[in-house]
Amino acid sequence: MHKTNNESISMKHLLPFVAIFLTSLLLSCEKIDSDLTGSWQLKKTYYLITPNQELTFHNPFGEPWQGEISINETVLDAASFTYYFDNSWPGNLFASEEVSFTFSGPKLLVEYIGGLYELEINSFDIETGIFKAEGTATGIFNTVGQSIQVKIDATMPKMNLKQGEQIQVKDSYFYMPYRKLWLHANGKMKSEFLIGDIMDHLSGRWSAQHNELTLSPEKESTGLYRYSINGNQLQLSRELASDIASLPSNLSPYRDQLEKVIFCADYTRE
Repeated sequence: MHKTNNESISMKHLLPFVAIFLTSLLLSCEKIDSDLTGSWQLKKTYYLITPNQELTFHNPFGEPWQGEISINETVLDAASFTYYFDNSWPGNLFASEEVSFTFSGPKLLVEYIGGLYELEINSFDIETGIFKAEGTATGIFNTVGQSIQVKIDATMPKMNLKQGEQIQVKDSYFYMPYRKLWLHANGKMKSEFLIGDIMDHLSGRWSAQHNELTLSPEKESTGLYRYSINGNQLQLSRELASDIASLPSNLSPYRDQLEKVIFCADYTRE
């Protein structure tokens, strides 16, 4: 079937518009690539939480703690202690320059002046913000047969939140495995990928569409994140269901009182 002259003229008129549309589409894809391509270094990770009611929120990873801690006759201010997660142990620690307490099930491992001791925990309750332990810590390993007197009477930092108020909470577990990201314009990616305390170097693919970034490293699960870029700053985020089991220990006691939980990771372009 032959085209009429009118149809040929119409097609000729349409071709420039088709070309402009395709060029615009390519430029749009190219802009996404040029925004995201390059080397990115992870700076910090955190959660944005929004309560569904008025809430007194105790955060063990916050600072400063209040109260007193004593070892034998030495009294220490709880404000000099930091609660954190050590992925090389692994375990949660409550430590200052003088002493460290490592949580090991219902017991504390007390490291003091080069010795290691063991003590029962009386209470560690995130909802009430209370941490108490008192008694004789008995020596283990290099201090078998020795003991020290320990008393912990400390309370966690707290915030009084209003319904619908969004606050930032530190991610002391550092869940984001991508420590460095190299995103290439051809869709290939490389990453310094942390598993436990082991840093691995992975390759894979990446793609971006509608402000969503898909990272697909080889031999690891694909991750989907919303992203935003401001100059040399990149933020990846992912909303979590507040009732999921993977909420960290400082948020899980409040799962029924949280309307929204968003995990965020901030990167800087190198």
